Amino acid sequence: VSDGVVYFGSAEYNLYAVNAKTGQEKWKFKTEERVNSSPAVSDGVVYFGSKDKNLYAVNAKTGQEKWRFKTRYWVRSSPAISDGVVYFGSEDYNLYALE
Repeated sequence: VSDGVVYFGSAEYNLYAVNAKTGQEKWKFKTEERVNSSPAVSDGVVYFGSKDKNLYAVNAKTGQEKWRFKTRYWVRSSPAISDGVVYFGSEDYNLYALE
C-alpha cells in the first residue's frame, strides 16, 4: 500500500492498482505469466516480478511500463529497495541488484 493505493499481483497475469478507500481499480498492467511476488513501491515506481522471468518497473500513477529486466527463470521473490538499488532473487539461483 502506498499513497492510498493497494498494489497486488494475480494468477491472471496482471498487477493491479486499487484505491484503498473505494476498492475501485485505478489501472492494471498485463504480463506474460503469473505475478506471484509482492510489489515494492519507491519514488513513484512499482517494482515486481513475474513468472515470465522479468522484473518490471511501472509508473505508480499511470501503470505505464518504465523498464523490465529479463532473468533466466521465474521471478517470484518480492523486490526490496535501498538507496536507489532494487534487490530481488530469481529461480535461476541469482540475487540481482539493479540501479
